[in-house]
Amino acid sequence: MEQNRQWVYPTLSVVYMVMLAALMWLPLQGLKIPMDNFVLGIRIDHLYHATVYIPCVVMLMPLCRYRWRSAWPTGLLIAMTTELVQWLLPYRGFDINDLIANLLGVTVGLLLLRIPSYRKRFCQ
Repeated sequence: MEQNRQWVYPTLSVVYMVMLAALMWLPLQGLKIPMDNFVLGIRIDHLYHATVYIPCVVMLMPLCRYRWRSAWPTGLLIAMTTELVQWLLPYRGFDINDLIANLLGVTVGLLLLRIPSYRKRFCQ
């Protein structure tokens, strides 16, 4: 198990970060996914943003030497950066609510990581 962890988790982490950047920065208007619908009074777009960032802290753990105190601020920085870069892209748009959803997703990921069974799996 330990040998797998040495290359599998870091590889998955890099793949996750590349996919996250692609989702946040590539022009996706051609997908025709309705984002203005609501679930429990929350816009689907914001749920999507939060959900995509929930695994961020876990995926950053191998890159931050399995320290959540480093992974969480790094996740917050990535969440802010991806949304701020969208502000600079002419085919994407910045939305403060998306930024809040990104940060909330990273924080929910941290809270899940703080559950003992998750912590045992990803922090040791």
